[in-house]
Amino acid sequence: MRVLRIALYMGLMGVLGWFLAALAIPAAIGWELSEAGVHALPIYGFLAGLALGLCMALVVAVRDTWRAAGAVGVRGSRVCNPVRSETRPARALAAAQVSS
Repeated sequence: MRVLRIALYMGLMGVLGWFLAALAIPAAIGWELSEAGVHALPIYGFLAGLALGLCMALVVAVRDTWRAAGAVGVRGSRVCNPVRSETRPARALAAAQVSS
């Protein structure tokens, strides 16, 4: 079971690293990285993701740190793009409309 968990973390983080490195290709071109470096960027991202996945599977502190970072990213996206909902009572809303 432990081997399966290690493989799962490594696979997920490898794919995530590959995807993020692929998204960084336009920035790498803007930094005038060599063509060979730009083509190798997703592979390096995949390898970095594999290494991070291995660390996450074996070291609890690393896994907790990345889970916390993921939670901050999810909550931060909700704060930056809040869903509009009416939270004020109708009386406060009516008072705000009358005063303006």
